[in-house]
Amino acid sequence: MGYISLYRKYRPQTFDEVVGQDVWVSILRNSIIRGKVSHAYIFSGPRGIGKTSLARIFAKALNCEKGPTPSPCNKCRSCVTITNGTSLDVVEIDGASNRGIDEIRELKDKINLHPAYSRYKVYIIDEVHMLTQEAFSALLKTLEEPPANVVFIMATTDLFKVPSTIRSRAMVFNFSKIYPVEMFSRLRFITEKEHIDISDSDLMRVARDADGSMRDALVVLEQLATYTGGKVSSEDVDRLVSALSVHSVLPLLEHIQMSDWTFGLEFVGDFLRRGGSPYTFIKGLRFALWYLLLSYHVSDVDGLLNVTKDESEGLKRFGSIWKEGALWDAINILDDAYERVYRGNDPSTVLGITWASLLKVLGVKKEKDITRITGGEQEENATRDRGDMGVARLMDALLGRNVTLYALLGIAKEVSISDNVLKIIFEREYRFAYELLTEGENRLELESVLGELFSSEVGLDVGIEGIVEPVEQEVVKGNVIREVISIFGGELLAFRNLEEGEEYD
Repeated sequence: MGYISLYRKYRPQTFDEVVGQDVWVSILRNSIIRGKVSHAYIFSGPRGIGKTSLARIFAKALNCEKGPTPSPCNKCRSCVTITNGTSLDVVEIDGASNRGIDEIRELKDKINLHPAYSRYKVYIIDEVHMLTQEAFSALLKTLEEPPANVVFIMATTDLFKVPSTIRSRAMVFNFSKIYPVEMFSRLRFITEKEHIDISDSDLMRVARDADGSMRDALVVLEQLATYTGGKVSSEDVDRLVSALSVHSVLPLLEHIQMSDWTFGLEFVGDFLRRGGSPYTFIKGLRFALWYLLLSYHVSDVDGLLNVTKDESEGLKRFGSIWKEGALWDAINILDDAYERVYRGNDPSTVLGITWASLLKVLGVKKEKDITRITGGEQEENATRDRGDMGVARLMDALLGRNVTLYALLGIAKEVSISDNVLKIIFEREYRFAYELLTEGENRLELESVLGELFSSEVGLDVGIEGIVEPVEQEVVKGNVIREVISIFGGELLAFRNLEEGEEYD
C-alpha cells in the first residue's frame, strides 16, 4: 500500500478513539446497548471534528458480526469493508455532487432491497445541506416511512440550510469543536507513533491554530514532518501556522515597551520577505495581549487559553507593565489592522503603521511628552510650547477617533503647529505615510478634526524631508475654498491673504 496521509491513517476506528464528542458517543453507544436505534440522524458541526468518522463507526457497531455492539471488532467482513469503503450495505453519498432529485429517486428505488450481508443498510449523506429543495422533498417521504433495516446518517456543516421538515424527523447531534487540550493528547500519541520530534509548546500551537478541527491539525503536523524530516523547531512552526509563537512574540513585547521603532519595522520587513502572513503577525501579538488582559480578571488564564507552562512564564513578565485600558486600545489597533489587510491594503504598510500605533499606546513615555494639569491650567515641560500643546490635543483626539491617522502622525519626523499651520514632515523612507495622509479620505478626516479642535483657522502643510513638493495650504475651518472649487470646478493655483498681503502658489 502506498503512503497514507496522517488524517486518514489515524481516523478513529472505534468509539474510544473519537476525541471531543463524548456526549454523542455515549448516546450512540447506549442506543445500541438498549436496542433503541433511530432510523435517521443528523450530525452537525464544523469541518474536521469527526462527523463522518463517527457515522462509519456507528455503521460498524450496527453491522459487526459480534453485534450490534458498542465495541465493533474491526476484523469481520462487515467491519473491514466499511473501514475500506467497499461495503455494499454502507453507502456514502456526497450531497454536494449528488444533489439533484434524480439521485434521490435512484436511492429510493434501491432502499427497499434487503442488505447484502449485514443487519442494516446504512446511508451516509455528507454535506446534506447541499441537496436541492426538490431532492429534500423526495427524501422526506422516505424518512417518514423508512424500511425497518435502513438507517440514514446525514452530516452537515450548515444545519439551518437543512429544511425543518427533515430536521424534525431525525435525531440532531450538534458536534462541538475539539478543545486544544483534548486534541493535544491525540496529537502527542500520533507524533510518538510517527517519530516526529516537536516540543509540547509547539504542538499546542498546532492544536490551538487548528480551531477545533482535528483534521486541520493533522494536515499541519504532516506538513511540518515532511518539511523538517521529523525534527520540528519553533521557527518551522512559525512558517506554517497562522499565529506567531509566544516565544517569537516576547521580543516584540519587549521592544514595544522600549518604544523601539527600528526593531519592529525590521522584524515586519524580514518576516514578510520570508513569506510570513500578515495575519500570522497580527494574531500572534493579539493572542499575547489578550492573555495579559484576561490576567486582570481570570485566575486560571493558562487553562482558559491552553497556554503551556513555559509560555505562561514568558508572558507573565509583562503582567504588571500595562494597564487594562492600554491593552484594550492595543487589541483594537490589531483588529483594525486585520480588517485593513483583509480589505486588500498593502501588508507592509499596514503592519508598519500598526507597530507605530502599538508604540504610542504601550511604549514607555518620555519625560518631554508628559503634560500636567493643575488648577485648570496646563503646565507643560520647559521643552514644550503652545504649538506642542495643540499637537498633544490633536494626537489625543485622533487616538480615540482614527487610529490610522494617529499612527501616520506618529511616524512623522516633525509634527508642529506654528502661525496657525499644522506642519507634518516625513523622512524619505516613509513616503508611503505621506501618500496615505494626503489621499482624499484621510486628509478630509484630519481637516475635520482640526476644525473641531481649534477655534482659529488652521492650515495644513504636509511634506517630505529634503523634497520640495507643491504643497497646498487650505483654510480648514469652514473650508470655503474647497466648497467653491466643488461648486464651480477648476483647481487651486494660488491663495492670497488680502489682509496680510501673503500669497501661496
